[in-house]
Amino acid sequence: MSKIYAIGVGGSGAKCIEAVTFLHAIGAYGDNCELNILLIDADPTNGNLTRTQQNITKTINCYRHFQKRSSRFMAEQIKDWGVWNPLDQSVGRSFEQMLELRLNDPLRGLFEVLYGPNERVMDFDVGFRGRPPVGSAILGTLGIDGGFRDRQNPLERMLNDVQNTEGATGTFIHLFGSIFGGTGASGVPSLAKLIGDRLRNDTGIGIEINTSILLPYFDFEKPPEEEKVFAEKRFFSLNTQAALKFLYQQSQHEKIFKDIYIIGNSASTNYNSKTGGEEQKNDAHFVELYAALAIKDIMKRRQDDLSTSSSDETKVHYICRRKQDHLIWEDFPDGSSLKKNLGGAVRVAYMWAHNFSLELQAASRIGPKQFAIGAPWFPRFFDTNSIKTSTNNKKTSGDFLPTVVDDDQIQFLKAFDIWADAFLLWAKQLSKSHHRGDRLFNLNDVKANAQEKTYKDKLSKLVTDQAVSPEQERQDCVDTIKNTLADLDSTDIQEHGVVGLVHTLFKNA
Repeated sequence: MSKIYAIGVGGSGAKCIEAVTFLHAIGAYGDNCELNILLIDADPTNGNLTRTQQNITKTINCYRHFQKRSSRFMAEQIKDWGVWNPLDQSVGRSFEQMLELRLNDPLRGLFEVLYGPNERVMDFDVGFRGRPPVGSAILGTLGIDGGFRDRQNPLERMLNDVQNTEGATGTFIHLFGSIFGGTGASGVPSLAKLIGDRLRNDTGIGIEINTSILLPYFDFEKPPEEEKVFAEKRFFSLNTQAALKFLYQQSQHEKIFKDIYIIGNSASTNYNSKTGGEEQKNDAHFVELYAALAIKDIMKRRQDDLSTSSSDETKVHYICRRKQDHLIWEDFPDGSSLKKNLGGAVRVAYMWAHNFSLELQAASRIGPKQFAIGAPWFPRFFDTNSIKTSTNNKKTSGDFLPTVVDDDQIQFLKAFDIWADAFLLWAKQLSKSHHRGDRLFNLNDVKANAQEKTYKDKLSKLVTDQAVSPEQERQDCVDTIKNTLADLDSTDIQEHGVVGLVHTLFKNA
């Protein structure tokens, strides 16, 4: 089994983990792989971090109900190691206080040359405020005097798990973060070295460490005047240049990373200016999808025996789109497979949110027997009896059908409803992140926190970049899917109830 340890550093790193989580949930990383997730941020209230945490929770809850069944959906294990704030013991302390430099310290003069007055007294309530030199100085102290190793924080617990899987085929760590801001630019190189040193010192054998680093792909305006230290886009290029130079030197001497994936976008997306906190919540971006696909590339190259070389040289990967003003499926690595997998999952989530979920609610409301009269697909998955199935009457063989009003079916329905809504909103944000408007998907019907959903039937235009004839457009609808379900042989339906219906939709999307 392959064990993937995905670590998101900072806000952009968290958004990459959001993409990783959804891709793993729909089986994009292949069979027999376990995903372990950790988020690292010096700003625990960061809105990007919070949204990713929520989507991880929704996915894991869904996994508990739908895991390891007959389709690729929720087929592989996922584990959340939580969030680690490297500054959780330093609340209320300034940069100057954290370094504990006395007035007569010989390093005091150097400190005052390297950092301006506002930086020296800045607090870390919302992270490193787009200042990589500050973040690097703080993170570089974590390995000193055993502080990094003694605390049983989420990172330490994950690394203990990594040690216990030493020697397992396919185990690797993958870090995600931007290198033009603060937390990611300082955290990815610093933490990679700390993690690498920690594992080598304890096991004597290095664990493969890879990274997806994000170059500038968004802009924002200057925040309100009361902010004295904040991320400034005029420093993005300088921060990027310094981080790349450091990574290059690292790859030449210390061999921290095996594979480095560099992703950016020259046509920047504009986000609202917020210096950390819960209001720093930016929509998902297709650059983060590219970053998340690095894991798939690593897995594929391993299967093809292309990454088993004994060479310890760091490999750098990048990819170019054919045209800046376009974003099509062929622009992604293994685009046809991604289109089938991700596009198929969007189709399932959409038809669920705008049809099947509404149908099951209607069946509960008017009664399964009456509902089944006009829905021949329904009895393939549910008993038409309106009486709840008691635990004593449940059979272990495959001839048992649950009722739609069973408590567990209501729970399964709610779990998938919540996951599908979050997944669709993420996919919609991806589609709208291109500067020319909708790409990849047409999901304008998807609304955040929609109280009431309307029935939708047409599916042919959900996934863009495909030629559809008038006849194909007419046939590609939810009614056709329902007819297919009704005509399935009993051997084609391996589970029943909500779980069986969802997995059957994934197999027939």
